Amino acid sequence: MFFIEILLINICAGFLSALPFFILLEVLARKQIPYISLKHLVGDGIFGIYLAVVLAIAGVPGFYQLEWNANTNLIPLSNFTANVRQYVENVLLFLPIGLLLPSLYGRHQTFKRCMLPGFCFSLSIELIQLFSFRSTDVNDLLMNTLGCAAGYGIFALIHKLYPAVASEFTAFPEEGDWEAFLAVHQNRAVSATAKQSGTTCKCSALQAILGFKEKLLHLFDAEAVIFFSAAWIGALLLMPLFKSAIWRIFLQ
Repeated sequence: MFFIEILLINICAGFLSALPFFILLEVLARKQIPYISLKHLVGDGIFGIYLAVVLAIAGVPGFYQLEWNANTNLIPLSNFTANVRQYVENVLLFLPIGLLLPSLYGRHQTFKRCMLPGFCFSLSIELIQLFSFRSTDVNDLLMNTLGCAAGYGIFALIHKLYPAVASEFTAFPEEGDWEAFLAVHQNRAVSATAKQSGTTCKCSALQAILGFKEKLLHLFDAEAVIFFSAAWIGALLLMPLFKSAIWRIFLQ
């Protein structure tokens, strides 16, 4: 029962620490991309909260808590039979990364581009644990990476059997959404062209739309990196404060 309470506190602390940065991201994104499908926004929210919760569960210290405490294990699969449960938990903890990354961001729909962020995210957690009371364990890195691979395997299976479902939450607007998307930018492009030349040149408007589409692709390419960064900033700056506050409320 106490384990469940600790888990809930970590979930709340992770969510609250990342929320301000995700709101800021949304405000900035709306200035650059006025049309984003609701399904993708929901997926973004789930992905961002998930990343923050993983960092909370991993016990990532705040900037002011960093203190060298090198407790490491560099022997792969050491004490495997004694730590089977922990290994399984690490696999399950990182499975959503392998599933959510390619589901939300088309750039990460190849195995390599999905695995690299998952591996780097796990590695960064293990490295920062050198400065906390947690131990840095190569087995955690291996199991987390395996979990990411398992998640990608689930995505690949869904993509093969139900390709339309697999791309339901991707960042780029679906074909059915393009009418609303282009309507916004066509009006903007036409207005901009009219101000410059006094006429509404369809050719210039079309070029403006295509140029914005290219810009949009670059923005969506960076979206996953931005969410990883926001989760880390929230964890390092705010998470210990929220954990402490929630524990005080809980113990009253």
